[in-house]
Amino acid sequence: MANNQYDSFKDFFNQQVKNFKEASVPAKVLRLAVIDTAGEVKKRVQNKGLKSDGTAMKPYSVKPLYRPSGKRGEGEKKKYPGGYKEFRNEVGNQTNFRDLTLSGDMFDTWRPLPVDQQSWGVAFTTSDMAQRANWQEQGSKGAQGPIFSQTAKEEQDTLKAINDEAIRFLSR
Repeated sequence: MANNQYDSFKDFFNQQVKNFKEASVPAKVLRLAVIDTAGEVKKRVQNKGLKSDGTAMKPYSVKPLYRPSGKRGEGEKKKYPGGYKEFRNEVGNQTNFRDLTLSGDMFDTWRPLPVDQQSWGVAFTTSDMAQRANWQEQGSKGAQGPIFSQTAKEEQDTLKAINDEAIRFLSR
C-alpha cells in the first residue's frame, strides 16, 4: 500500500478506520493547532502591541521612575525622569508600543501544554510569569483587558488548523 493505493477494499476500509480513529483523538488533532495559536498570540503582542480585541495596549509610562538598572533589576537604583519608557530605551528595548517584553522571561514560559489526554491549551508555565501576565491583563501595568486570549481571526485560524489536521489524518 503505497501512495494511498490499496490491494483490496478490505485494506482500504481498514486504513480508513485507522485514520478515523486517529483523527477522532482530540489531543492528536489539537496539538498542532495549539502550537500555531501560541505563536500567533506571541507575535501579535510582541510585534504589534495589540490586545485580544485588536486595539493597542497603552504606551509605556513616562511618569518619573526610580528602579534598579538592568533588564532584570540587577544594577544600582537609578532615577528615570522619562519613566519606564526611558528605562526601556536605555536597556535597548523598543519603545514605540507596549510589547510586554523586557527580558523575554515571560514569553519564554508561554507554551502549548496538554491539559489532559483529550485536550491541549496554552499557558504560562511558571506561577510568577502567569501572575505577571495577569497583572498586565488586569490593568495594573496599563494594558487593561484581555491580551492572551485569541482574536476572532486567530480563533478562525485555529479552527482551520484543526480542520486541516483532521483532514490530514483522514486522507492518509
